[in-house]
Amino acid sequence: MSGSRRTENDGCVGASMAKIAVGFSWLLVYTGAVFSYLYVFYEFIAGRISQMILWPLGLNLIANLYYPVVKRYHRRWLEAVVILVVVVTTVISVLATIGRYPLVAFWQGLYLLWVLMVVSLKSNVWR
Repeated sequence: MSGSRRTENDGCVGASMAKIAVGFSWLLVYTGAVFSYLYVFYEFIAGRISQMILWPLGLNLIANLYYPVVKRYHRRWLEAVVILVVVVTTVISVLATIGRYPLVAFWQGLYLLWVLMVVSLKSNVWR
C-alpha cells in the first residue's frame, strides 16, 4: 500500500514541477516581451526609432490584451484572427528589429515560439 501512495505522490510532485516550469517560462517570456515593448516605446519617444518598428509592436500589444476577452466568449473565428494578428505582427517586429535592436528581436522571437507552442497545445481554434 505504501508503494502505491508513493507513486501517487510522485505523480503529484512531477505535475506540480511541470506547472512551476511552465509558469516560470511564461513569466520569463512575457517579462522579456514587456521589456522589449517598453524599450521600443522609449526609443520612439526619444526620436531614435521609426514608426515602421512601432506599429507592429503596438498592434501586437493590442491583440495580446484583447485575446483573453476573445477566449472568454468562445468565438473561434475571432480567436483565430487575433492569433494570426499576434503571429504576423511578432514576425514583422522580429524582422524589423533584428539588425538594429537584436535584444528586442530575441525576446520577440522567444515570444513568437511561446505563442505558437501555446496555440498548438491549448487553443480551441484548430479542433
